[in-house]
Amino acid sequence: MKSSFQTRWTFCAASLLLSAVVTGCQPSVESAPQITISNPSPTERRDEIVRVSVTELGEPGQPLRGAAVVLDNGRKIVPGQWLDEDLDSQPDTLLFSVSLEANGKASYRLREADKISLQTRTYAELGKRYDAQRQDGVYTGGSFKAVEAMTLPEQHEIGDGLFKYEGPGWESDKVAYRLYFDKRNVIDIFGKRQPELTLPQVGNVDAPSYHELQPWGMDILKTGPSIGLGSLAVYQDKRARRIDNSEQMTVSIRHSTPLYSEVEVSHQGFVGETGQADIDARYGIEAGSALTQVTVSAEGELPQWVTGIVKHESQLMQSGDHQAGPWRYIATYGDQSYINDGLGMVVFYRQTDVQTLTQDEHNHLVVMKPSLQTLEYYFGGYWQQGPDAIGSKAQFQDMLEHELIKLNQPLLVQVEH
Repeated sequence: MKSSFQTRWTFCAASLLLSAVVTGCQPSVESAPQITISNPSPTERRDEIVRVSVTELGEPGQPLRGAAVVLDNGRKIVPGQWLDEDLDSQPDTLLFSVSLEANGKASYRLREADKISLQTRTYAELGKRYDAQRQDGVYTGGSFKAVEAMTLPEQHEIGDGLFKYEGPGWESDKVAYRLYFDKRNVIDIFGKRQPELTLPQVGNVDAPSYHELQPWGMDILKTGPSIGLGSLAVYQDKRARRIDNSEQMTVSIRHSTPLYSEVEVSHQGFVGETGQADIDARYGIEAGSALTQVTVSAEGELPQWVTGIVKHESQLMQSGDHQAGPWRYIATYGDQSYINDGLGMVVFYRQTDVQTLTQDEHNHLVVMKPSLQTLEYYFGGYWQQGPDAIGSKAQFQDMLEHELIKLNQPLLVQVEH
């Protein structure tokens, strides 16, 4: 039996095509797990990634683990993707995209398919230069090739051209980010003009400068001496200090898959004012989202964490307490991109993690409580020329409120066997 599935989602003036072709599907069976997704909010949810663990799927789901699968309710077929979250060579989480009306609900049977084709909508990479010449401390020529992991060489110098766009990058079909793989450890934004993947063409040898507007987009954030957007830093002497003196810094590409990608940055032997600590930060992004999820874990003499947004001339926006739930945000919007057009930036944080909101010379800051061993927060950049076409502060605020609802009222998943 052959069938096809193609749906177009439209959200905030941006059109995004997600297509899957399913062939040779096995007939559904009553013993297959039934997955019901409910929207608890009075707001429509579009193209949102759902995660279901193998444990939740139970014994009936075990034969499907790692197989090509679809979710089928007789009217719609949704392709699924398995993710090996803990990298033990065994898939442990099922991902798929859903759209639900306000307070809506949808149920699907999970079943095997002989073949699925799922559009790749996220990507992560670390490009290292090979076959290059090094003169006066700068690499030229050669070509960049993707590597899965690398420890920063001791002889590395800022701007020496060893890494493609100076460090790892990760992206969805909404936006791309990069992190400076050196003692700056700061996050920058690549704005994109179309809902498609762009990083493979950015920063290659002899490619046009990403500081100039290209058909795909450009580097849109002026970071300067700040912590950029959402970078992990430590709070010291009433200011944000970059994680700048680790004995060893390592980048790993943990996931680069159609629906989810993740970069891990490890700092061994960071010395802060409280002593020495080992720090691990993971930056993950889902298809259809501009938000990066940051998860931090650390051991040793824990510093006081801080994150935030680079200060330009735009006024700070705060979420207030009008929404129930643990999540809040700080944000800015204005003509603050690299080419001085509209750019909105946001950091979402849990109230229970935060000691204070403040600022220093270069940043709007979210200062966390001291000695947190683990931490989670989100950040996002929204460009006027981007897929969501956020062209005003009012539009940006509407987007922020929608994202806040998604964090405070996540989709509910129920599995019946």
